[in-house]
Amino acid sequence: MPRLAVLAILLTASTCTADIVQAISGHAASRRLVDYTKVWTCVHSTSGFRVPLRIANDSNIECWSNDGVNCVWDNNCDTYVASGKSPAAPLVCGCMHKQVWGNVGYDDPSHWCSDGKKALGANPTNPNCTPAPTPVPTTTPAPTSTLPVTTILPTTAQPTTTAPSATVTPPPKGAC
Repeated sequence: MPRLAVLAILLTASTCTADIVQAISGHAASRRLVDYTKVWTCVHSTSGFRVPLRIANDSNIECWSNDGVNCVWDNNCDTYVASGKSPAAPLVCGCMHKQVWGNVGYDDPSHWCSDGKKALGANPTNPNCTPAPTPVPTTTPAPTSTLPVTTILPTTAQPTTTAPSATVTPPPKGAC
């Protein structure tokens, strides 16, 4: 199969950069060159600004924030992304956003969390920050030990008795 056909198939079927590099060069790629889920991307928000977003390690969307509360909302999105730096304290949609702002961010279609989820194709594992169910403690009855019934049987043999032996002691000398 010609290399161009292989490349076309890989580009449509593979998200693995190593596969694509191998198809182009003919040499095995030793590692993935870029993990595109970790790249900061300028996303157009419904508010009109472009905001640097990416998919966080917990699969939620996070925005570039230096205080863990406010995303950077200015015309410098490209500058932040091109800097190669990381923000001081990204704000993560979901549970963190709920703690800070009182909502998860995904429930409002005009929120930057929703914009990022759509634009980046994120699939958060717990978008509503639903607490895990608390396991109900089960009481296990204490084990009962049943001792085997022991029957003491009477002995069938008669005990042997020995009659006292008669010992005759002579009276002391000079008695009577």
